[in-house]
Amino acid sequence: MSILEHRKAIDRIDRQLVRLLNERVRHAREIGALKKQHGEEIYAPHRERAVLERICRLNPGPLPEENLRAIYREITSVRAQIESLKGRQQYLERMTAMATINLEIRPKEAPRAVVTKAKWNPLVTLTKALRGFVEVMQVLAESKTNLHKEHFGACLGANPTPGIGKNFEHLRYSDELPKGNRNDFAGRCF
Repeated sequence: MSILEHRKAIDRIDRQLVRLLNERVRHAREIGALKKQHGEEIYAPHRERAVLERICRLNPGPLPEENLRAIYREITSVRAQIESLKGRQQYLERMTAMATINLEIRPKEAPRAVVTKAKWNPLVTLTKALRGFVEVMQVLAESKTNLHKEHFGACLGANPTPGIGKNFEHLRYSDELPKGNRNDFAGRCF
């Protein structure tokens, strides 16, 4: 074999080693999870010794047994570190979840108008104002005419409006009036 062929073979073996090492770590993790569910210790020194003895028996060489043991101790150590980091990560995630407050801020909905605003129409407003003004003027004109008749009727002793005269006569002789000349007070009323 040439150097190039040996290098290609080593590359192929390295790919297999990486794949197999990752597969081994996955199985070790699953075993750790199952042990945790059952409340067992994750690290078992007797199991590590048994694995190392079995590996050494499988070794045909040329790798010395001591080097093979060192490689497997490193693999086991890395797996333990991964498990430790994973456990620490889960612990921190639980602590963070307990210390985290989720706050959601939503904009407040604008209140809806109960009365809708109508468009201002100056012509309609002016018409309503003029109607109101005319009605007020009519009431004042009618009131002034009636007051004028009542005033003179009461002063002359006539009674053009029967209700007003009777009320006036009642006031003229009432005890509720102030003391003094009751006729003068009644005359001042009208």
